[in-house]
Amino acid sequence: MVDDVIDQLKLVGYVPNTSHVFHVEMGEEEKATSLRCHSEKLAIAFGLLNTSPGAALRVVKNLRVCPDCHSMAKSLCQ
Repeated sequence: MVDDVIDQLKLVGYVPNTSHVFHVEMGEEEKATSLRCHSEKLAIAFGLLNTSPGAALRVVKNLRVCPDCHSMAKSLCQ
């Protein structure tokens, strides 16, 4: 679900921002994979699959959004 959305976004230029993943023992690919589990991405993917095309999608969160989730949402809106 999230993998499909991210793979499509990569085709239009989205690049995972792993600069805020602080696990030094992880490689870049592992860091990018760990970013796929963020709740914002899961919520957006779920919303895209369960709403009609063109419908507004609003995700509410009471914590800060990481830079990668923010850039993914920006890429999705273009």
